[in-house]
Amino acid sequence: MPRSGVNLKMKTFLALLVLEVSLAGAAEDPAGWNKARWGMTIEEVKAAMPEIKPLRGPVAGRTVTRREIAEWGIDSVAIGDAAWSVLFLFDPEKHLYKVALRPASSVDVSPTLFMATEGLLRRKYGTAFEKSDSFEGEHTRYSLWTLPQTRIALRFSSRARPVPAHSLWLEYSQPRDADHF
Repeated sequence: MPRSGVNLKMKTFLALLVLEVSLAGAAEDPAGWNKARWGMTIEEVKAAMPEIKPLRGPVAGRTVTRREIAEWGIDSVAIGDAAWSVLFLFDPEKHLYKVALRPASSVDVSPTLFMATEGLLRRKYGTAFEKSDSFEGEHTRYSLWTLPQTRIALRFSSRARPVPAHSLWLEYSQPRDADHF
């Protein structure tokens, strides 16, 4: 076979390979979580997801960060083989900006659940940015997917002492300039 034929086949193969890799990595941006979209009001989210309810009970069960306390949520949603509770966060103008999920039962929090959830997210959104930290006996592993309108962060922390404990969070949010782990 003439050399120019080999070059043409190689160029065609490489072009198809690049196209396949770019299509495989092009995840659909959810622009929210489930049927809720960023910027929706509480009333719009309630219309899209009738299962959302006002949250009652101790603040500890509704706290996402020190400054973020959810007033609306869903008790249990199946993701893979696990049940997750869902917390919806609205800005001061009452528009949705973040959805935080955590296992519905602390018994379910484990490295296995982290890896299974990470696998589901990889299949849906592609490769994640990953980071691991260890500090004073606590080990934390992060996976982050940044899409044009949505940032998806999965975090697992474990510590052995003084009392063994694990935590697992999955957050969908609007990307912001200052977003980081």
